Amino acid sequence: DELGKRGEDISRMEVLESVEQTVTVPESKDPRLWCLKTFGPEQELCIKLMWKAFETIRNGESVPVASVFTVPYVRGYIYLEAQREADVRRFTKGINGLSQYTGLSLVPIDQMAGVFSAAKAAAQKVNVIRPGDWVRLKKGPYGGDLAQVDEVDDDMYLLKMKPRIRGGQIAKGNKKIFPPKWFHKDDMEATREVIVNVEPRKTQKGFKLFYVAHGEAYRDGFLYKNYRSSAFVSGSDVRPTEYELTDWRNAPPISEQVRPEDDLPKSKEEKEEKMPPPPLPVKKDTGPILQDGERVIVHSGDLKNLRGVVSKAVFGSPTVLVQPRDVDVKGDLSISTTRLCKYFEIGDYVTVLSGDHAGDAGHVEKVDLGPQNEWGSHVTAHILASDYTSFRTSLNDLRKSFERPETRCSNGDFKVGQLVSVGKDTRAVIVRLEADDRALVLDIDGVKQYVTLKELEPFKVPKRSIYKQEVFCEDKKRNRIVPFCIVKAPQSYTGSAPVTSEVLYIEKNRVFLRAVEGLVGERAYLVAHGDKCEFVWDPSHMPKGKGKGRRPDLKLAMKLAETPDAELTSRPMSFGIQMASQISFLKAGWHKMLGLSERPAGAPTGDTLVPGSAVKITGGNYKGLRGEIRDFLEDRVRISLLSAPKLVEVSINDVQDDLYSKDKASQKFVDFYTPREAPMPVPTKEKSEEQTLAEGLDRATMPSDEQAWDAKWLMGDDSAPITPAVSIVSSSRRRRAPRLAAELMAETGPANGS
Repeated sequence: DELGKRGEDISRMEVLESVEQTVTVPESKDPRLWCLKTFGPEQELCIKLMWKAFETIRNGESVPVASVFTVPYVRGYIYLEAQREADVRRFTKGINGLSQYTGLSLVPIDQMAGVFSAAKAAAQKVNVIRPGDWVRLKKGPYGGDLAQVDEVDDDMYLLKMKPRIRGGQIAKGNKKIFPPKWFHKDDMEATREVIVNVEPRKTQKGFKLFYVAHGEAYRDGFLYKNYRSSAFVSGSDVRPTEYELTDWRNAPPISEQVRPEDDLPKSKEEKEEKMPPPPLPVKKDTGPILQDGERVIVHSGDLKNLRGVVSKAVFGSPTVLVQPRDVDVKGDLSISTTRLCKYFEIGDYVTVLSGDHAGDAGHVEKVDLGPQNEWGSHVTAHILASDYTSFRTSLNDLRKSFERPETRCSNGDFKVGQLVSVGKDTRAVIVRLEADDRALVLDIDGVKQYVTLKELEPFKVPKRSIYKQEVFCEDKKRNRIVPFCIVKAPQSYTGSAPVTSEVLYIEKNRVFLRAVEGLVGERAYLVAHGDKCEFVWDPSHMPKGKGKGRRPDLKLAMKLAETPDAELTSRPMSFGIQMASQISFLKAGWHKMLGLSERPAGAPTGDTLVPGSAVKITGGNYKGLRGEIRDFLEDRVRISLLSAPKLVEVSINDVQDDLYSKDKASQKFVDFYTPREAPMPVPTKEKSEEQTLAEGLDRATMPSDEQAWDAKWLMGDDSAPITPAVSIVSSSRRRRAPRLAAELMAETGPANGS
């Protein structure tokens, strides 16, 4: 009233008094709320925008967007707070999955408070799934079926449900081809299509026995199967119908047909007959087993949350010396091990010392401090192994390490490089054996995977000689490839250079190989198509006496055994090259100046060679040529080359004996003339009297070698005239003799009395 009397406008005040303000209403200066259409996961897109904001702030620039969030009830949209539309378009530019131009709209001011309230309520709402909760599967052969949570292990949930089976067949794929039916052992085995086995499986309540058929576990008529939270719907959205609850209440009673016999409840008489075991002694908490250099944290007492490094630890001692970190404390503190806990950070590479995963190694993925969020002996860690599987173990069972998991060359019936069967029809080679009965195998498709030894079965390979005859394939040049031969195989499908490998096994035109060069360890094992390899050689094709199949020469061994030791040691060793001990680095004549009694072989030979010696030039422009020495010119020598009619002068240090010519000269050569030997007997024919008389006269008048060249004998004398008959039957040498004698007499003159 007083304001009205003063003449002020009170119409607005009356409106404001009639409105009860329950939420904060945005003012004109506050940022506006924009709704942006998306084409991908809303949460991931919000995280991308947050990372972009961090990078913008790091670069020293201002972020035009105040906040970004999503509401789970509004799918396909995200919300951003900004002053102008241009700021939203500029900030979201370059983010895949956002529509900057076609899906941007402004949220009215009167609806902004409701959007913020819905987003806050959705963020505070946490759906915790506990054992015993009802859920419904989303898809698959059991899509829409009711299930109950039996166990919770991190993000994996063990559900029990009513199975869908018919005879020996189970439901697979995405269609409900079989109606729901309780499990019954005799009904499954009646079709003779499947054998029901009994397997123990570890649960949170200990080991339990399950019936296993087609790889799925059954107990008490239910099917037990692991699922992730994304595979089913939980919470208030699941409401079992009266028919489903009645069907579950009428589950088959516990008997040998639905539960293994060893897990059946015992009668009262059997329980009374068995004496209960003595109680176990209460195990005292002595704290973790520590070593020097390990990081620890105090979880109780006055020094709670103090971190440090163990400087000295004695095995069995109740206390250790700890050097504090991140505090201004000098010296070491003696702290009881019961108040200490090992300390690890995310990303540390650790090895499991004890427990179910002893021997395994991996990176720390998460540290679970429990509901009270405090350190202690109850703290566990999530470890990410090398095969990308995660497991949980106690923090005190870990130790920081820089090594890989402990490997073994053999484990029972298995060893590295052995051919095994994985499943029914898959062949593989063991590449690495690790602790806790786990192996890394290379299958026939070239894929490496981790499997347990229970999943492997040794494949029996025949003897080496028989295996090479039974199994073979062809390479890219259609050459035959057999086991244990050497081939060139591709390392990968990227076109890298081939590697020389040994063929281990052949299976369906696939070749299991082990590299003999370039690759070692588990990388040395390869698998390739036979037609992609190239055959090199086969050790079995080598001649006898060479290679691996060489047999000892017994005759040579007997001969060496009978040879005296002095004769064996006196023979110099010869390797076809000049030994280091036979090389001298002194110039010609220097060994005499230094007083050396003997000159090593291979030294410059200017003082020992003579003109006419065969030498070889070892340096200079004429290196490698051979020749003969013609003259010595102080420190140079003149040589006549054998390869060309040329005289050259070279340094005496570049000349040495021609060992090649000496070796040739020392060999035993065979004479080039034919030795005189008795002619082979030839069958003779009967001769006439004239032929016999002529041969006799020829032998009687046949001159010797000296008489044939004697002119006096050829001219004859009065006492021994030459008869025409003899001249007729004489040899060709006697026919040439008169002509030679006449020429001789013409030069010397006539003989006396002729």
